[in-house]
Amino acid sequence: MKTDSSYSRFAFPDHLSGKMGFYFWTILLTHAFLWSFLPPFFISSFLQDTWEMMVIGSNWVISTHKHPAFHGWMAEIARQILRSPDWAPYVCSQLAVILSVYGIWRLAQTYLSPPLALIAALSMLSYTYFLHESIRYNNHTFLNTFWVLSVWFLWEAVSKNQLRYWILTGVCLALGIYCKLTMFLLVIAIVCYMTIDPKARLYWKTTGPYISTAVCFLLFLPLLFYMFQTDFSLLSYANTQTEALTAPSLFYHFWYPVKFLINQIPVLLLVILPLLPLLGFRWEFRREVLWQNAESRFLTFFFIFPIIFQFFLIGFLGGYSHTAWGCHLWLFFPLFSLYVGKVHRNPASWRRSIRLITFLVFFYFGLWATIEMVRPLWRQEKLAREYFPAQKLADHLESVWQKRYSVPLEYVRGDDWLAASASIWGKSRPTVYSPLWATEEDFQKKGGFLLWLDESCSGKVVRFDCYQNPEFFYSPKTGRPEEWLKKFPNAEILPTLELPQETCFEVMPVKIGVAVIPPAEKLIIDN
Repeated sequence: MKTDSSYSRFAFPDHLSGKMGFYFWTILLTHAFLWSFLPPFFISSFLQDTWEMMVIGSNWVISTHKHPAFHGWMAEIARQILRSPDWAPYVCSQLAVILSVYGIWRLAQTYLSPPLALIAALSMLSYTYFLHESIRYNNHTFLNTFWVLSVWFLWEAVSKNQLRYWILTGVCLALGIYCKLTMFLLVIAIVCYMTIDPKARLYWKTTGPYISTAVCFLLFLPLLFYMFQTDFSLLSYANTQTEALTAPSLFYHFWYPVKFLINQIPVLLLVILPLLPLLGFRWEFRREVLWQNAESRFLTFFFIFPIIFQFFLIGFLGGYSHTAWGCHLWLFFPLFSLYVGKVHRNPASWRRSIRLITFLVFFYFGLWATIEMVRPLWRQEKLAREYFPAQKLADHLESVWQKRYSVPLEYVRGDDWLAASASIWGKSRPTVYSPLWATEEDFQKKGGFLLWLDESCSGKVVRFDCYQNPEFFYSPKTGRPEEWLKKFPNAEILPTLELPQETCFEVMPVKIGVAVIPPAEKLIIDN
């Protein structure tokens, strides 16, 4: 039963009311096509989070010391299907966007008339994390998806009490945990809702919630075993991140949560634009519908509670929170706004909204593409991952190795940025060395390449810990990392490799230090 009354319904032409599905899929799939298949024409390489996911996925681990590995699995599956790494993470990102927006659309149909439900869903195509941030394929991408699907399936479960929805809720919660442990915030929210809401509380006397819990727990068991085996390294990493950003004084326990919410404003501004024709510039709300029945309590709770909970959690922990850590909080913002807001009830306002959404789909992509094309003009003295010649580096290393040895290239090691590029685009797909999936003895036996940036414009110490290699750090200003190279007495230092960045503008070339470690079989033959 749709609970929204006069303000969600207006006289809409019958011949258009039946086309909501056509509008939805046409606009959504157009958005997905733009951000799936066109980015490689404007940027030649991936951002750090993305190549990290690609490398992790190729090794099929259940988790790393940082996050569970669901996004890596999806990236590897997409790569295998597409037979190319170029589009794999972008296709995965847009699959996540499609599922997220579809889940919002289906949930919105419970609360709004079809025209407004369409706007509530498609307005999210202006959400920062569904736009240019979607090409930064990382652990938030599918977290948003399973957050939406879990809430939608939970609503279907508590409104219809059908077994399949209780099972699907448990599945989505578990998959969300495999994306990022942040999903436990939604688990806490669901338990609180099922305890507070009088109608939902009755389901504790049925099998539904326990089936969801059992399904979620069974799917979570492999990750739980991994956590036991690694002394809960996932939690240790999260604790390390929190400690690194800990508030220096009591004042910041109050300031950091406030700053976190302030930083969310730019994220919401783009989503607000498509709602303006329907809600106007002076939004008025119907407070009486916030908690009037089971349907309104559900929507209000799952929109408001996570925001409040995360606000106080940040204050309690006293750590600074990045803006992206709130990406899951605003997924139901347009739906909630249209449900409680006083909507302009005329088809003309709706048409302006749908036209604005359509325009913004193309405008945002065009703006991003233009910025990416001209960005080198003001970054001439800096290295940028977007224009890094990853394919050329991979091809060069493959050529050098094949000329020297008859065995396949197994490993690359050193600067995570360089090593990941060689791994992702290399024909033999060498593995980025990591104790997470290899041993030091195996690396020394099979050999490989050591890579580092040389004579970079940056004088900062380079240190990444994407693959648990904390021993590798150096300053590009000082040239090759001598202390680190002493670990490899058999290494042969090759001439510095200089590659142009992938842009039509005159920018500083990339200078890469390369050392080759011969495989043990080669050393035996030579001796």
